[in-house]
Amino acid sequence: MVKLKKHGITITVLYRPITPTVQNIMEAEKHGADAVIVTGSEAGGHISQCNVSLFTLLPQVTAAVRIPVIAAGGIIDGRGAKAAFAMGAQGIYMGTRFIATMENPASHAAKRAIVQVNSEDMLELEGVHERTISTPGGVIAYRFIKEGESQEAIPYHKNGYKEALLLGNLDQGTISVSPSAGGIHEILTCQEVIDDIVNQINH
Repeated sequence: MVKLKKHGITITVLYRPITPTVQNIMEAEKHGADAVIVTGSEAGGHISQCNVSLFTLLPQVTAAVRIPVIAAGGIIDGRGAKAAFAMGAQGIYMGTRFIATMENPASHAAKRAIVQVNSEDMLELEGVHERTISTPGGVIAYRFIKEGESQEAIPYHKNGYKEALLLGNLDQGTISVSPSAGGIHEILTCQEVIDDIVNQINH
């Protein structure tokens, strides 16, 4: 990245490590990253090897680097955004909250599942398949495991996300979201979500 910039090549690098640490983000800054996304373990589908929450890692990162830091993982409203900004973040990255919006192509059944789930009801598929790991929780599974049944019985891979998330066949797949989904109670438009976030930040 540094070499490209030295030769006058215009490039903006946004770095989002799979396993964010203070050390690898400092290295990214050193090698020319323009901004970084720091993702906490609260994120949906998070596959980090470190079980470190956003608000544990974020202030350490913002104290260590000068480039803009974008906070991700478990933020669903302006209160979370405000907390991230107080810890030095200059932006926020939200995924789960925008699944439960009018414009999102996810099925209505999946959106309703998100607004009805309790955080403590989520099923953690840790160790089953790396693309579904979200520690803690983070996977809404509608083919509940029976006593003595292997977690491998849940169709979490291949067409599992398409079936549940896009097609609404909740008994045929999984919906991988942040456990913060327990705090989402309405299917809104994207504009309404953004307006709510701004209002909460400003009050």
